[in-house]
Amino acid sequence: MIVAGIGVYALVFNGVTLLMADMPLSNMPIALTPVHIVFGLIFLIGFYIMLFGIYRKIPWLYVKLMNISQPLSKSIVSFKTK
Repeated sequence: MIVAGIGVYALVFNGVTLLMADMPLSNMPIALTPVHIVFGLIFLIGFYIMLFGIYRKIPWLYVKLMNISQPLSKSIVSFKTK
C-alpha cells in the first residue's frame, strides 16, 4: 500500500507539473521569510514536545490538550478517550 500510495502521489505530482509548465512564475522559488521561519520553529517545538512526552510532565498543558482533542458534546460522536 505504501508503494502504491507513493506511486500515485508521484503520478499526480508529475501530472500537475506538466500542466503548469507553461504558466509564468511556476518555476520561481519563493523567498524564505521570517514568517516561514517562525512557523517552522513553532512546528518543531510542538513536534519535540509530543515526541519526548514533555506535555505529560506539564499537567496544565496535558489537560488543555486532552480537552481540545475531545469531540463537542453536540456532535454525533459520543465516545471520549479515557
